[in-house]
Amino acid sequence: MSLATTSYGVDTSWYMDSGATDHITGELEKLTMRYKYHGGDHVYAASGTGMEISHVGHSTLHSPSNKIHLRNNLHVPHASKSLVL
Repeated sequence: MSLATTSYGVDTSWYMDSGATDHITGELEKLTMRYKYHGGDHVYAASGTGMEISHVGHSTLHSPSNKIHLRNNLHVPHASKSLVL
């Protein structure tokens, strides 16, 4: 589900990942509502690398015909892609 890519080289798309357990983004500004995360959990990449979660929040994806509301997204600053379950 690639919804947008900017012309200046930053990947602003969201990608479907059926193996993901949570919606994840590395871009804090994608969270329309956000709360600081105080837990000790990490997100693990396929390589086994653990990445810290800094915020939890909600996002809205816009398509030509619809808005999709994603709840309980994880902001992981070191994530290179935004993932949707």
